[in-house]
Amino acid sequence: MRATINVLGIAYKADGTVAARFSDAVKLDFDNQKEVDAFLENPYHYENQFDIASGQYNLKVVFSAGGENFGKLEQPLVVDSYDTKKFSVSALALSTKFEKLGQAEQKVETALLEDRTPLIASGFQVTPAGSAKFKKTDKPAMYFEIYEPRLLDAEPKDVLVGVQMRLYDAKGAMKFDTGGMRVPVPTTGGNPVIPFAELLPIAALEPGAYKVELTAMDNAKNNFVRSANFEIQ
Repeated sequence: MRATINVLGIAYKADGTVAARFSDAVKLDFDNQKEVDAFLENPYHYENQFDIASGQYNLKVVFSAGGENFGKLEQPLVVDSYDTKKFSVSALALSTKFEKLGQAEQKVETALLEDRTPLIASGFQVTPAGSAKFKKTDKPAMYFEIYEPRLLDAEPKDVLVGVQMRLYDAKGAMKFDTGGMRVPVPTTGGNPVIPFAELLPIAALEPGAYKVELTAMDNAKNNFVRSANFEIQ
């Protein structure tokens, strides 16, 4: 009925030295076997946030619930430098879980108390997915942030921002194009960050590998392109 999952994450520089690390102990406590069985029906979602300087790293995460069994994940981690004077877009965070803010407010407060930054856009909190593999029946979304430095100085009403999303298959053929979409700009200036979330229209796509390409632009002729790969099973 009780268990503890120990998690250790380390980000290594190219020379093998440690750039950042985190450790965690996730305690699980259930009242009865029914709750245990319900927990085991789905993968357990774990997330953490840590501070690290811009650069290229190799991230390794090891987790164990005791005994000799343990899991290990390893993947590249690239953190772009951030220039507050340049129009840009964050990496795209894919997700299959998003809740209206009213339903998620307690979780948001918990995240803030734990010094984590929840991903919130258009009245929804988005939980990033641990995998970029989706079923056709899923309704995946992506969260991203547009960095518009003109919001620091110009009147918000004079700043226009838009995005365009395209989906491509593994051969590079375009399968979907939203055309230009207006992005709501904050009514008050002083903050260059514009959070935004958008559904990925995958219902008509066949199983296979795809790429989502997002282009952001403003009325000062700035534009920035980001992309992310995903798979439909």
